[in-house]
Amino acid sequence: MSAAEFIIRPNSACNDGSWRWVFASLVVVAAAIAIRFAALGLWMIVPFTLAEILALGVGLWVMLHRSYTEKVLVGDEVVEIRHLQKGANRVWQLPRRRTQVKICDRQSHPGGRWYPCRLILGHAGQWVEIGRCLTDPERRSLARALRAAGIGS
Repeated sequence: MSAAEFIIRPNSACNDGSWRWVFASLVVVAAAIAIRFAALGLWMIVPFTLAEILALGVGLWVMLHRSYTEKVLVGDEVVEIRHLQKGANRVWQLPRRRTQVKICDRQSHPGGRWYPCRLILGHAGQWVEIGRCLTDPERRSLARALRAAGIGS
């Protein structure tokens, strides 16, 4: 069986550098509006604009630093799952032939239809959830692709 690699990451319209330009342009526009209102005597706009810019900056920073990538490497003997995140990389290794691929559907969850299904890989009590950023149809498709790559067969 040849090796297969699956890369899972959340969708992102911009890379790290593009977000800087978006943030800078929003800061310039907000500052220009606040300066204009301050010149008209409505100076109380300025602190709220600064708070808005700070909140936007913190939100973008959190979003960029919480992004991650998952790599599932299917080798001849081992399935290696790598969760790559800034400052928190984790690696799991499972035997390929004994690893199970499970989809936990909504019906098995006490909350019912409000919860997404989960895609988990595991062997002998060690279970790893992958594909949290995927939609339910994408998780099912990934599960089929993992089974086709020889996991659990």
